[in-house]
Amino acid sequence: MTANAHDVELVDDRTAIVTLRAAATMSAGEDVARVLAELSAQGIDRLVIDLRSPQMLNSKVLDALVRGAAGLDPRRGAGIAVITEQQYVRMILEVTETGGLLFLAEDRDEALEALPPR
Repeated sequence: MTANAHDVELVDDRTAIVTLRAAATMSAGEDVARVLAELSAQGIDRLVIDLRSPQMLNSKVLDALVRGAAGLDPRRGAGIAVITEQQYVRMILEVTETGGLLFLAEDRDEALEALPPR
């Protein structure tokens, strides 16, 4: 991503929190896909994606999240939880029926708790 467009915080050997910043651009979908692939290559398979700062969720970001979640097995404790307080983002994620792949949360603690058990 562009400078200051995201932060990655490693919580443990399998869990990371990726925070998209307001500086995220229209290429955020490609950037999210790249970050998810890089984390996956490091063995990170429990992800929290914080979408509270960006004022938009475009189809490319949604696609990157769904594709990233598709390869994660919740039976192994893997998954992606999305933090958002914005109702329209929650509505998009719920309407597109991503609930089986993406877990929705309103804050960090709820997101970590929403991930499948290890």
